[in-house]
Amino acid sequence: MKRSHVFRGFAGIFLALLVMFSIVFGVANAWAGKVNELLGTETATITRSLDPDDYFFKSDFASGSELIAAEIAYSTRLAAEGSVALKGEPAISGTRVTLFGMRSGAKMQFGGSMGELIDAGNVVTLGEALTDRGFAVNPEMTQFYKDMEADYSPVKSSGGNVVFDYEEQGSEINEVPASLLDAGKIGDYTDAAIIVLGRDAGESACFYPGAKGMLKPEEFTQSPTGNIFSLSNEECDLVNWVEAQGFGKVVVLLNSGTLYGGRGAEARRWR
Repeated sequence: MKRSHVFRGFAGIFLALLVMFSIVFGVANAWAGKVNELLGTETATITRSLDPDDYFFKSDFASGSELIAAEIAYSTRLAAEGSVALKGEPAISGTRVTLFGMRSGAKMQFGGSMGELIDAGNVVTLGEALTDRGFAVNPEMTQFYKDMEADYSPVKSSGGNVVFDYEEQGSEINEVPASLLDAGKIGDYTDAAIIVLGRDAGESACFYPGAKGMLKPEEFTQSPTGNIFSLSNEECDLVNWVEAQGFGKVVVLLNSGTLYGGRGAEARRWR
């Protein structure tokens, strides 16, 4: 009988130690990097060969700085070739320009995946880029749109690429109504008006066709297609208002992360 109690005691202690060990092992395994850092140990080491012949995939660049410079040049070319002028011509006579649209100051990028891992120091607004290229950008209108961000901040696409229905997948454009624009803020920045219209989407965020893709269907009562990729009422009014202000050139620029991809891709096109 005494032996039975002893065995049960040992079994209880063993079971308790086993549970504790399992918990400690799980935590230590999950935080292996921190544990190694605290203990000054390494679980694996990598030895980099200095012999170029040991590498199957070889870089086209002699240094990291050359690679970064090439990436910047490539991204600049993509942006230039991807810009589409819907009204007027790209060439502008003069350098004094005014930017319009809530997305004229937004730093839009590919959304919803590892594509967002971008050094913020390498991301600039359209106004900053134009200034760097020698243009004088209307500061009053730039500040106007900054002040409007609290109430009219651009709303990103919603949901994911794969959904079973479109319920609660709607998005809104949230453009500033033309009735709030003040012609007095234009000043002499009239060589060109650049209107920025945008739709941002990504690997895990999409715009969906039809009424269910609109969070506020009242934004599109003037739309001939009833699609969120057509112009909203406010965007139409914005273009018409700007055209009436007597600018030397009016350019409409699309700032869109993606146009296609995922479920319903054929319907998610600019109309």
